[in-house]
Amino acid sequence: MAKEVTAQTEDLTQPFDLNDPRLFDMPAPEIDADAIQKTERPAPVADGVHLLALKPSSRAKNGAFYLKADWDEDAGKSYNERVVGSLEVRTVKDDGTDGQFGNEYYVTSTPQPGQTVGKRASSISSMLKLAGKPQRATSLGGIKIELETLFMDLPDNRLVLKGRTRWVLEVPVYDSNNMPVPDGQYNKREKIKGQAKVAAFTLAATQMAVASWEPAAGESAEDFKTRIDDAVLWQQNNPHIYIDPVTDEPIYARFEVAELVEG
Repeated sequence: MAKEVTAQTEDLTQPFDLNDPRLFDMPAPEIDADAIQKTERPAPVADGVHLLALKPSSRAKNGAFYLKADWDEDAGKSYNERVVGSLEVRTVKDDGTDGQFGNEYYVTSTPQPGQTVGKRASSISSMLKLAGKPQRATSLGGIKIELETLFMDLPDNRLVLKGRTRWVLEVPVYDSNNMPVPDGQYNKREKIKGQAKVAAFTLAATQMAVASWEPAAGESAEDFKTRIDDAVLWQQNNPHIYIDPVTDEPIYARFEVAELVEG
């Protein structure tokens, strides 16, 4: 039987559940704002539409543009063949130079849900159309060549388009013994998407952490309250930073491209 491949799209309109028990199954980290500020990164650009610079990824093992397929173990053959493009993303500053780095953006020749051929059928055809080079090829090899040619013909292989972006925070998942939960050859990570959801998640984690704090030796009740208030205020001012409850290391939210848009 072929492996079922499904695409899941998170409903960003739903608020993050601050009563999610996963928040309270974690140990409480000690938040050292002074130490974090030494390596602090700025918050990602706000969720919304921004001018973006796209370039072929220099980190892709098989090149930025490649053919990919899934494998049916029972039938002993491949299926769902497609073209994939791996693109580096940066914001574009007012002066036209590159700004913040975002997560890599992947475009494919696989039709998007609800789309038909000729109507923004895939993220590749959509990008080609927005770039003024509508897709004409129908074979995978031809689509790959059109994608490669698009960037080869641009100065510095740099394509500038508008895109709708959102924050994304990837946090490790731990078991009851505070050990990383394996997920294949990597450890499992949970993604929180959307600026509001990330801010709610990091604040809830900090509120959970300070709830377990106790006064230090000789610390007055007033000073203890101030320390707690300062920690919460710091988190409110830095909603893009999550403190790993096991390692006490900061994890920073980044932005990702939800979709490319006209304009």
